[in-house]
Formats: sequence, C-alpha cells, structure tokens
Amino acid sequence: MIIQIMQALRNAGGSASVQDLSARLGVEPDALVGMLEFLVRKGRVRRETWGATCLVVEQGHVPTACRLCPLRASCRLADAPLGVMYTLTATSQETSIEE
Repeated sequence: MIIQIMQALRNAGGSASVQDLSARLGVEPDALVGMLEFLVRKGRVRRETWGATCLVVEQGHVPTACRLCPLRASCRLADAPLGVMYTLTATSQETSIEE
C-alpha cells in the first residue's frame, strides 16, 4: 500500500489531502493517516497545513499547501478551514520507494 500511496501522490502532481488520496485509492482516511505519517518519518513525504495556520502568507511566503489549496481563491486566513496536505519530498519525486 505504501507504493500505491507514493504513486497516487505522483499522479496528483506531488501533493494531495487525505480525502483526495482516500478517494483515489479506495481506502478509509483513518487507515491512510498512519501510512502517510510513516512516510513523513522516513523523509519521503512532508505534512503541510493550510487554513487558519497559514499566517505566514501575510509575511510574503506562500506555502506549497496554499498554492495547491482548492480554497485559495476564497481563503481569508483566519476564516479558512484547517486542513492537511501531504507532499512528496524532492528525493521521493526522483527515486522509487524501494530504494
């Protein structure tokens, strides 16, 4: 399943929410979180948050999660819903999970 998650992230352009991955893979979100966190610990994926925690946008830095967020057009920072996006690291985009 780890390989399928990595492939689904690649197919999604490198980043996806748990809900998106759940729909793509037909796996319950709760089951995916543990596997995604394993990939985070291994350095293959990083976890990014968006919504009310994206206050760094005001300082001129737009995190990857904000650029990819489907709500970015209507986001008002403090009013935006919180969410988590999992993004492949640069190493993971270039290599396979078996390495």
